[in-house]
Amino acid sequence: MVKNGGTASPPEEGKDGAADAKDPMAQLKARTAASAAERERVAKERAERVKAGVEEARKKRKLEEAKKAKQEAAAAAAAKKAKGDDLLESLYGGLPPPDPKKDEALAMKIKEKDTWKQHRFPPLPVEDPTKV
Repeated sequence: MVKNGGTASPPEEGKDGAADAKDPMAQLKARTAASAAERERVAKERAERVKAGVEEARKKRKLEEAKKAKQEAAAAAAAKKAKGDDLLESLYGGLPPPDPKKDEALAMKIKEKDTWKQHRFPPLPVEDPTKV
């Protein structure tokens, strides 16, 4: 399509993609749209990576908290058991082991004292309601 002395006429826009490829404004718009799409894609990927990292950290923290709670419970149980043993040792550590013969002798002495009081004072007569 050469006219008027051998110069080519500008192609009409919209007929084919070749016309848009040579138009600088169209090229700029295409590059801008492509870069915007690329930025959106990168931003989405980054957001997905951050979200995955946050979820992984949350799961890891829950596992660590559960593990720590188990360790603390075990330590508390062990401390409670040891504390109970230590408490008994501190209270009764210097005492000798129980002796059943001495316990029987003490019980007999207590019975004798109770019976002695009964023989010392005669029992009171039964109350008579007519003599009030």
